[in-house]
Amino acid sequence: MSNEKEKKSKLTEVDFMRMFLKHENALRAFARSLLPDWDAVGDVLQDASVIMWQKLGQLEDENGFLPWGKVIVRFRCYKYLEQKKKKGAVFSSELIAIL
Repeated sequence: MSNEKEKKSKLTEVDFMRMFLKHENALRAFARSLLPDWDAVGDVLQDASVIMWQKLGQLEDENGFLPWGKVIVRFRCYKYLEQKKKKGAVFSSELIAIL
């Protein structure tokens, strides 16, 4: 049993990059379905990829990467939206000058 657990956590940096690149477009599309623009998607996906890397040892099976990644992306999207809601609307200096 412990041998099986050790095997699950032996995913390497190469494994992570291969899985991430394979599913990046799906994760990006999923994030876009929750976020208002592509800039936000880029920010969230960058944060989510760092978290995925840090939590790679929790991934039980390479086949579960996409659903696992979607959970992380979803929570990062919610966090992004919550932070944006707390900040309120911020106008650019160009828009303020026009007004």
